[in-house]
Amino acid sequence: MLAEDSCRVEAVIRLDRRGQMVLPKEVREAAGFRPDQNLAVVSWRRDGAVCCVSLQVADDLADAVHRRFGPLFAGTRVHR
Repeated sequence: MLAEDSCRVEAVIRLDRRGQMVLPKEVREAAGFRPDQNLAVVSWRRDGAVCCVSLQVADDLADAVHRRFGPLFAGTRVHR
């Protein structure tokens, strides 16, 4: 049994010649991704190389950034 905060391989996917891939339905559903939803690709780097890639719902990420850094831009117009 895996702990709730564990990391695991959910699927193995292939990039086609154009660099596109299909995220399996089970993973999309588990993540709550919906058709036509914008996803942000977030990467972590270690020693200059990407070591991890994550997909986040773009609106959720924008909202989190706005909540965290919004006070820095008080009185200015910030595009979201």
